[in-house]
Amino acid sequence: MRQGYSGEGPHRSYCLDPAALDVLAAFLPGLGQRVRSWEELVVTTDAAGGMTIREATVADAPAIAHIYNQGIEDRVATLETAVRTAAERAEWVAARGRRHPVLVAVNGDGVVAGWGSLNPFNPRPVYDHVADFSVYVAREQRGKGIGDALLAALEDRARALGYHKLVLAAFPTNAPGMRLYERHGFVTVGIYHEHGRLDGHWIDVIVMEKLLG
Repeated sequence: MRQGYSGEGPHRSYCLDPAALDVLAAFLPGLGQRVRSWEELVVTTDAAGGMTIREATVADAPAIAHIYNQGIEDRVATLETAVRTAAERAEWVAARGRRHPVLVAVNGDGVVAGWGSLNPFNPRPVYDHVADFSVYVAREQRGKGIGDALLAALEDRARALGYHKLVLAAFPTNAPGMRLYERHGFVTVGIYHEHGRLDGHWIDVIVMEKLLG
């Protein structure tokens, strides 16, 4: 069975290739549905990292809100300016459907260190095969491969859900984010110049995509 991984280093994560699920389903009668249930699957790094990626629950809302608010305050990753509350994020998590999951990365101490989500790209049915995504990592946890692990898990989940493409809109000045997307094979579609106005400054937005086939 081929395995996908997030990158080099002690915090890399491993995920079963979706094709491997077919093999398991064939040789383990009655377990096909269980194997395919992402609610029962966890992505774990090697023992040195101790990082686990799992499905988010409403109980994770305070941590998700805290990490998201750090990203908003940093002014390097999003044009969003309104901070979120734990209650608002709890409603957000609870309202997510099967095709738009939220994942959290939990360190060895049980602390949520980052989160990611698959998001609707466009409400028109012809775009059902395309998803946008978000990845946010806590300030004190950045540079440890958590973003790589979350994005790898989101890609695997997107394939399992039948998505054909992932897209993103980001700040081209966000160097760590750009390196992350390029490592995962995202290519530039174009740049919206002076697309948003943040704190009195015009911000360019880069659009990138990756085919999952």
